Amino acid sequence: TRDDVQNQLARVYADEVGQLDTAVDLYEDVLERDRFNEGAISSLESMMRYEGAPAERISALLEPRFEERADWARLINALKVQVEVSPDPAQRVALRHRIVRLYIERLVEPQEAFDTMCEALGDDVHNDTTLRMLEQLAEAVDGFAQLVATYEDVAATHEDPEVKRDLRRRASSIYLERLDDIQSTSARLREVIE
Repeated sequence: TRDDVQNQLARVYADEVGQLDTAVDLYEDVLERDRFNEGAISSLESMMRYEGAPAERISALLEPRFEERADWARLINALKVQVEVSPDPAQRVALRHRIVRLYIERLVEPQEAFDTMCEALGDDVHNDTTLRMLEQLAEAVDGFAQLVATYEDVAATHEDPEVKRDLRRRASSIYLERLDDIQSTSARLREVIE
């Protein structure tokens, strides 16, 4: 069929000629005729990871299709690509929050949701939703040790002394209230005071 030929031509442009934008144009044309053409979708999915690929454009093509088909795992992968290529911390946080909701509501994978929310903290330490969800998800997955490590890692690399103090205070509170670790609580509180 015409779509099969065009998919093959797109693969040649992508894999042998290295003209990724032309390949995406061809796949997009196929998807305009056949919205769920699996050959085009699978090839675009692979291409998202190619060096120099227009990953954000590809993800934008795939995202609504995965959502319509309730293909949550593939949607999450497409959104993760958007996170990787976005230069905007606020956009990365918003995308990660969306990924977390999908992990919780659609895939019921609270550990993956928690890991993703830990990543969101690095992009915006002041985001109230991130901070609240981190605590809730830590409770759900018994992830308080991981949460403390995340707070400490972000505090260690952050330049703002107020942020460092706040994260260390949060870590000391968890050490005391959740991990029953008096020694670590004292160490973090000394860091908060300094």
